[in-house]
Amino acid sequence: MHIGLILDGNRKYAKKKKLFPAYKGHVEGKKALEKIMFYWAKQKEPKYLTLYVFSLYNLKKRNKIERFFILNLIKREFKKILKVKEISEEEIKIVFLGNREICPKSLRNLMDEIENKTKKHRKKTLAVCVCYDGQEELVEAFKKIKDKKIKNITKETIKNNIYSNELPPIDLVVRTGGEKRLSGFMLWDASYSELIFKKKTWPEYTIKDFKEDIKEFKNRKRRFGK
Repeated sequence: MHIGLILDGNRKYAKKKKLFPAYKGHVEGKKALEKIMFYWAKQKEPKYLTLYVFSLYNLKKRNKIERFFILNLIKREFKKILKVKEISEEEIKIVFLGNREICPKSLRNLMDEIENKTKKHRKKTLAVCVCYDGQEELVEAFKKIKDKKIKNITKETIKNNIYSNELPPIDLVVRTGGEKRLSGFMLWDASYSELIFKKKTWPEYTIKDFKEDIKEFKNRKRRFGK
């Protein structure tokens, strides 16, 4: 089973709780994410979990101070990942999806270090979308295919050339924060995903919510467009 989480609503939470500046809501979102991660690490399912942490759009459009704050928060979390014993104990492989070239060099180096450290892990996979955009992912894939001079292009050809080439299709996408759209999240892999949209902001999302969403998914009858 593969679940995708769109971690939305951190700024809304900050405004609701009168935190200032609003981007401090991301700190509370980080706390919620850590709880979900430690719970997930101990479970057999889902085997695959993909997080939409920071979009390419936000990197380009958010003001300089907020962008600096969020990137440093991400960097601190990545450094912590290197020391989390559950990553090795549960054999969790970690991969990063997105436009790495646009990320700060220090962040790219951390991504490389984490991927190298976990590349032999086989039990579970955590994919983290940073500086990610689903449309750009497809554009980059088509460029690779063109450079390889592949003439017979199939669905498998495209899948083999996108960021998530090692991951299966996403079964369930959960988005918090009240918005009801994918915002460019995993456009290829989420094409037949079941969708759950939550009014709760991400900092309010709990382990109980996570378990209930999995239960709802298992009770749905999937049709895959039929």
